[in-house]
Amino acid sequence: MSELVHEQLRAVAINPAAPEDVLLRMLSGPRWLALAVSGRPAAPVGVINALVTHKDSSVRMAFAGNLQMRWQDRERLEKDPHFGVRLTLAEGASRAAVEHRPAPTALLERLARDEDARVRSQIACSPDLPPLLAEALVGDDDALTRENVCRRYWDVLDPAARDALIADDDREVRLAALLMRDKSESGAARALLRAGVGELDVATHCVLDAEVSAQLVNTGDSRTKRAAAQNPTLHPVAVARLGRDDDVTVRLAVSVRQDLTDEQRLAVDFGPGLDNWLSDLPVPWIENNLGSPTVMSQCANSGHVLLRRGAARSPTLSADDVAVLAPTAIARCDWPCADTTPQRRWTYSWSLPPTPITGTDGHCGGPRPSRRAD
Repeated sequence: MSELVHEQLRAVAINPAAPEDVLLRMLSGPRWLALAVSGRPAAPVGVINALVTHKDSSVRMAFAGNLQMRWQDRERLEKDPHFGVRLTLAEGASRAAVEHRPAPTALLERLARDEDARVRSQIACSPDLPPLLAEALVGDDDALTRENVCRRYWDVLDPAARDALIADDDREVRLAALLMRDKSESGAARALLRAGVGELDVATHCVLDAEVSAQLVNTGDSRTKRAAAQNPTLHPVAVARLGRDDDVTVRLAVSVRQDLTDEQRLAVDFGPGLDNWLSDLPVPWIENNLGSPTVMSQCANSGHVLLRRGAARSPTLSADDVAVLAPTAIARCDWPCADTTPQRRWTYSWSLPPTPITGTDGHCGGPRPSRRAD
């Protein structure tokens, strides 16, 4: 079968007007075609039933992770015999809240009692757990589940739950609890490093003095340096050092620090970094200020492309700032990112690789000409 025919069949599989009987025949066909059907934003009841009971677990897994489909359809997979399907459902619950499609609380509660620890540990990362459910997971048998709930829900846990985590039998859980307890304390970073907390965690969460800043710059790997570059407490000398780092992704992270002037950020040689996947991700402090007219105006008028792109994502951008950005918008790729449609928003950290997003919206506003829409 030619590639053209493959593409035509995939197009039919996601076409909203495709008849139910055609879709059902596709689900009975080769895996790649069934996977295409599982990626539809909506489907008739008969197709939903066929997806939930499909013999191939990879097809059920794809359907479980399709955030465009309704939760009431996908949650039918919560008792799927394959743990990977349930794990994908749990991962979707972790992502969905940020994309404004929160999972039903009842589903979160049931997945938090899943027999597989990998599913429970993933649910512990969900931003939507009720406080009582988060506290219940503090007593989970699985150490990773306890560590994840510690990192995500420390601020809402009661004192008894926090004490239990600090005294946990598992070393990694104890270190995570110490980190969450002491991260905002001045001078705590050195003590946490001596206690065994990893450099990446310290760079990400702690107040950094000159000594710790220098240590992270001198001994940290690229992920740690990128995390340090995003930390607003990083010492200015360390910021300058990272601005000359051999790794272009580190220099790129430095160039978008909020405390730099435009002259300072443009003095950093970050150009080659625009061809790295990191440049496709939003800048966290810009994402957190999309509703701030002052911050968005600063970004819209910046000489840095990632700040301008961040401003273009704001749904409340002023008319003056729209006028500033309009001449630099490239075809369809910059302005759709201001859309609040969940599939057009990214929600991932600069220190971690992104979850792949399918379709052209995944590269919306990307700096690589080969990946832009014409």
